[in-house]
Amino acid sequence: MHLTADHALRDGYFWIAVAGRWDLGDAYGLVELIRRETDLAGVDRALADLRNVDGPVPGLDRFFAGKHVATVLGARVRLAVIARPEMIDKLGENTAVNRGARILVSGTEAEALAFLD
Repeated sequence: MHLTADHALRDGYFWIAVAGRWDLGDAYGLVELIRRETDLAGVDRALADLRNVDGPVPGLDRFFAGKHVATVLGARVRLAVIARPEMIDKLGENTAVNRGARILVSGTEAEALAFLD
């Protein structure tokens, strides 16, 4: 496993901090973890901090990750993602949103938290 995660329930949302080298398979597993944990906790919001994930993240990976977010989380979970600004290109976000997901990828924690409210 290239990506590791710490997670907890915080103020009515599921928080997950991810670190390591980007891997699409690991990212799929983390999306499934978000769904499982939000269901168990009875919350519909999640914040994923990816600022400690190293790239590059290929365009096709961004597309498939966004598609997986839409499939697994759909409109059920509002997901805010924090990433380093240089890692953001909105492809994964747009892919997920176009398939019905509620997701925002942001470079700031303040914007991510505002999206969850």
